[in-house]
Amino acid sequence: MIATHDLDTIHLSLFQMAIPSVQVRPFRGAQDYPRMADIMNAHQSANGHEEVLSVDELANDYNHLQGCNPLTDMIFIEKDGQLVAFGGIKWCIDDDGQRRFDVEVQIDPVWKHLGLMRPIYVFNEQRARQISLDNRIAANSTLSVWLPEQAQSEARLVGSLGYQTVRHFFTMRHELQQLPVAQLPTGLQIRPVQKPDHLRAIWDAKEAAFADHWGHVPRNEQDFERWCQTPTFEHDLWQVAWDTKTDSVAGVSINNIYHEDNKHFGFRRGWVDTLGVRREWRGRGLAKALLANSLRQLKSTGMTECLLEVDATNPTGALQLYEKVGFAVYKRSGVWRKEL
Repeated sequence: MIATHDLDTIHLSLFQMAIPSVQVRPFRGAQDYPRMADIMNAHQSANGHEEVLSVDELANDYNHLQGCNPLTDMIFIEKDGQLVAFGGIKWCIDDDGQRRFDVEVQIDPVWKHLGLMRPIYVFNEQRARQISLDNRIAANSTLSVWLPEQAQSEARLVGSLGYQTVRHFFTMRHELQQLPVAQLPTGLQIRPVQKPDHLRAIWDAKEAAFADHWGHVPRNEQDFERWCQTPTFEHDLWQVAWDTKTDSVAGVSINNIYHEDNKHFGFRRGWVDTLGVRREWRGRGLAKALLANSLRQLKSTGMTECLLEVDATNPTGALQLYEKVGFAVYKRSGVWRKEL
């Protein structure tokens, strides 16, 4: 059960903000997942997010949850016995030694008139500060939240709470009409993914490729297990380039088709979820070859568009590559942060 002092803090936050007739309770485990997924999907859809989170995906995330005790670091709010909102924090330490508290606020849009967003943000900040005090963390701690461009009212709220935009990201789209052509560099070979034998090598290459990206967090064995158990992976769509001399992975394009998303929104859409090349293989055209192969493969399955996400100031020139092969900006989002 949640500690009494934590419940008192939650009630105090809510009543100070004059939220009437709601009930606050702790996390109840797997029985909460279906309603949590419904709330997340409704909240994200209201902000123009075109994805559907399944209960299985949510369960996989929570089965491997790190940096968060949902009994003390999350808040669950009911109205007339129904869960209508929840939020919480999860902390990690990035490669720069900065402790980051990732903030989550999810509210069923049907109940947005209750005014729950601000008190949930207040609870999250109070909890982050308490964790910092308990662990004697005096510096290098921030609150961080990702917001799509469409979430303008939430952006105004976090701005009023002291958050500032620190980074921009683009979702880019290719219409799969004029496809790029690129040859695989000499010394490399595309091989089908053999499970589970190849997964460790692919994971290691992916992590090495993103080690110099902004906000990168070192991953551990539990992260690897969660990734391996991702229920939506379609490994036959992946493009994995192996160095034939060292028998190691030089680069990878992790592609997927989210069938529930397509069914719900009426898309024929594929995704390049991850495109990464090890540092020693950069500058030889490998990323373009992996991307060109991925686009052709997705089109061959009947897809009419491909999406990917990119840091607007990516240090490896990814944005320029995507524009050259025919991607255009589809949506924008930003990371907002507040120093503790």
